[in-house]
Amino acid sequence: MKPVRAERSSSRQLDRPSNRRSPGGDAKSEQRVFVKIRAESEQPALLAKLKALLQQHPGPLATVLFYEQGQKVLALSDAYRIKPSRELFAEMEDMLGQDTVRVK
Repeated sequence: MKPVRAERSSSRQLDRPSNRRSPGGDAKSEQRVFVKIRAESEQPALLAKLKALLQQHPGPLATVLFYEQGQKVLALSDAYRIKPSRELFAEMEDMLGQDTVRVK
């Protein structure tokens, strides 16, 4: 039984790193787009316009809103995953102010 356990242990050791890398690595390395919502931007019409803009640029990155005034973070649904681009970020910053969009 000891050789069998050793084999299982070896195979587990081989499986574990790859299993750990996938979930842990993806979660840590998955980039997200953080959007700062300043107090003056907390307007329903403006936020609706932002959501419409995000939906026009579907892609792989999750979008997270950070409400500066309340210090709250809101991860948007997959419907708001975006493909980042300079043009999109420029348009978002035109709406929300300079330095309000970051990829982390």
